[in-house]
Amino acid sequence: MDQALAANENAGVRCVIPHAEILADDARIAAKDPRRSNAPRPGSIKYIALSPVGFNAARTKALVYVRFRTSHFSDGLLMKELKDGKWVTGPRGCAGPA
Repeated sequence: MDQALAANENAGVRCVIPHAEILADDARIAAKDPRRSNAPRPGSIKYIALSPVGFNAARTKALVYVRFRTSHFSDGLLMKELKDGKWVTGPRGCAGPA
């Protein structure tokens, strides 16, 4: 185990949380606090979820869906473009020129 992972484990941060565990935690918290809100409830698991990466046919543009729950929910698409051998913040779309 590398040092960063060991430090996270020691701090109570887990690198992988199964989806089923997040759903079970949501159900447990909802039973204790049934109000319907987009805000995380106190005591809920904090997480970041990533989709598989999608690429254009040339594999020069990449797209991934990111969702996180910390003190609030947020989600969005992260787009990157390969330029001069480095991935940089990409364009607004991955389809290419119209």
